[in-house]
Amino acid sequence: MKSIADEESKKYQSHFSEYIKKNIAGDDMEALYKKCMMNYTLKFC
Repeated sequence: MKSIADEESKKYQSHFSEYIKKNIAGDDMEALYKKCMMNYTLKFC
């Protein structure tokens, strides 16, 4: 996400607009994914 943000800002804003609105940075994606998977596992397994 960082490279596209630096190189093509319009494309980045278009593709990741919902993340931008929710103030989620590219560096936060791994932690967010792990949190979602943990919640899913606890709920359905």
